[in-house]
Amino acid sequence: TAVVAMLCIPRVLEIVDEVIRNRSDVVHLFWSRHAALALPVLRDLGVPAVRTSFVGAYDLVADDFLVRLALASSQAAFSHADANRPYVETNAPSGLPVHIVHRGIPLPELSDDLPRDGALWVTASALVVEKNVEAVLRAFALARSSKPDLRLLVCGDGPDRQRLEQLAEQLGCTGAVQFMGHIDRQALFRIMRGAATFLLLSKKASERLPNVIKEALWSGCAVITSNSEGIDELVPDPGIGLVVDPDDNAATAQAVDAVLNETAAAADERRLRARALIAERFSNLESMARYVTAWQGIPQAT
Repeated sequence: TAVVAMLCIPRVLEIVDEVIRNRSDVVHLFWSRHAALALPVLRDLGVPAVRTSFVGAYDLVADDFLVRLALASSQAAFSHADANRPYVETNAPSGLPVHIVHRGIPLPELSDDLPRDGALWVTASALVVEKNVEAVLRAFALARSSKPDLRLLVCGDGPDRQRLEQLAEQLGCTGAVQFMGHIDRQALFRIMRGAATFLLLSKKASERLPNVIKEALWSGCAVITSNSEGIDELVPDPGIGLVVDPDDNAATAQAVDAVLNETAAAADERRLRARALIAERFSNLESMARYVTAWQGIPQAT
């Protein structure tokens, strides 16, 4: 990591020069990785721009000197989950302001007049082992034993695809599972808007309040998701979505059963509560407004 950081120094100096030439008001480090090297340079040159850094999922997993350098050179730190606060405060200089701002998503207009296919289930992620799409296929196969007309769209691509296609065949789901490959965000939202259920059973260490879960909740899907760090901030109770340990087959089976037996009235109530939560805490406009307010509260250096 140190060698790569040294190789980044020419680009870091270009960034510093660009900040100075543009007379930037704020320099915000979106990930506390190699670009963190720019912050102490700006500080030591006395550049008046406000310096802040974001500590997110990859930073928490890396847990290296770049994260601590970013925090030591910042006037405030941001993260996107309350669950991350202890780590940020432990690694930040004493007294550094820490702002928790949930990462927002664009909230497309919705209409419940559009048809929803009660037999359509969806998952979306990179097809890598850590995302645990295998568990989604097994949960889907279990659901089909009770409801044979179910179909699953697997959105995303990656090196695990061939193995997952073979597994779908072994589970007797070949005709019911369609691997869509990579699709863009808008297309995925349209798919979710017409689907009944969305599953994400990821075991990836860096998983933190996944945007795709926010989109699934906003779209109106019933959601089954893994118990990743901080997930209770996004899915606080079973009336909004179901959180399971992806290694607990009985818990997953219970969640599948709950989704299959949800009444229309319960589904309507779930969608109302889920959308209210997303609009209140996870709108990109609200999130960015909170960033701006925080930046405006930090005095520029003179």
